[in-house]
Amino acid sequence: MSENNINNGNGNDEQQNPTPANDDLQKLMMAGLGAVAHFKEKSSKWFDEMAAKGKDAAQDMQPTIDDWAKKGQEALQQGKTFGADALGKLQKTIDGLKEDAKTMGFDEMIGNLGNMSEDALKSLRDKIDEALKGKDTPPSDGPEA
Repeated sequence: MSENNINNGNGNDEQQNPTPANDDLQKLMMAGLGAVAHFKEKSSKWFDEMAAKGKDAAQDMQPTIDDWAKKGQEALQQGKTFGADALGKLQKTIDGLKEDAKTMGFDEMIGNLGNMSEDALKSLRDKIDEALKGKDTPPSDGPEA
């Protein structure tokens, strides 16, 4: 087949018009294909080099990453231990306050009312009012003797 013939896929060659425009178009297409082939070859080598460098960098960083992961696990464990200890101490404090409240005398409770916030006092008043509902006796000013 000559340069000016095009194979149409059925075995027959058709004559192409040998014009300068067709010649330039063919050269342009070939140049484009050549550029694509060149880019593929160069980029393949470049990607292989980058992958090798990345692999080396990852291998170099692995001890540091492992160390950070270990420190992170240790910090997490310390946080869990601290949280459990703090929760235990808080629970002991709450339990102690509950016991103190059970054994506290009336005068001592009344004396502590001055340390309560307005919201706490209102909540206490609401609870007392609720407890007194349905009782036929008026509230007293102190403990019955």
